[in-house]
Amino acid sequence: MFALFILKMLRLLMRFLHFLFSSIAKLPLVGPHDDYEVDLLLNGSKPIGVFTDVKYAKGIIEGNSPIMDKIRADIKCCQNAVIKGKLSHYQRQTSQNNGTKKIWNFYCQIGNEDDMHLLAEQMIADEENRLPLIPIAKDYGEYLGYSSRDIYLFSKGGYEALPFGLREIFQATHNLRLKCRVASQLDKSIFELKSTPRHDKPGR
Repeated sequence: MFALFILKMLRLLMRFLHFLFSSIAKLPLVGPHDDYEVDLLLNGSKPIGVFTDVKYAKGIIEGNSPIMDKIRADIKCCQNAVIKGKLSHYQRQTSQNNGTKKIWNFYCQIGNEDDMHLLAEQMIADEENRLPLIPIAKDYGEYLGYSSRDIYLFSKGGYEALPFGLREIFQATHNLRLKCRVASQLDKSIFELKSTPRHDKPGR
C-alpha cells in the first residue's frame, strides 16, 4: 500500500512538473531557438533554419571565432542530414564591399522547399536593399517556427520594450524559459540539455 501511495505521489509530481514547464515554455522569447537550431531541425520541430557563413576575399585573414566555429559545425550536421535525405538545402551568396562573400545556408523539412525558397529570396532582397521577386506572405518568424507570442514580442522591440520590472524578469529568466521551451519540443528532460555558445539572433 505504501509503495502504491508513493507511486501515485510521483505521478502527481510528474504531472505538476510537466504543467509547470509547459506553462513556462509558452511565455514569449527573443531568439527562441538559440543554440538548439540543429536539434530542432533534426527532430522536425523547426520548419526552416538559416545559417550564414563567410568566405573572405584574398588578403583578408580570418581571426579565431568560436561563434563561426559553432555555426560551421551546425552546417556540417545539417549537411549530413541532407545526405541522409532528412532535410533539404538551398544556398545563396551575397557580396560585401571588400570582396568578402556571405554564404546563406537554408535548411528545411522535406516538403517545405517552396517556403524555404520564398524566405531565402526575401532575406537576400532585404540584405541587398531591394524588393523580392515574390514577397513573403507571413512574418519571418512563422517560417522559422516561432510562436505568435515570440513574433509579437520581437515586433514590439523585444525585452527592452517591456515595462520596468517585467523587462528584468524576462531577461533574468531567459535561459530557463529557453530550456523549458526546447525541452518540450525535443521531448527531453530540461536537466539533460547542455549549454552551448549562443549565435542565433532575434528574428532569425
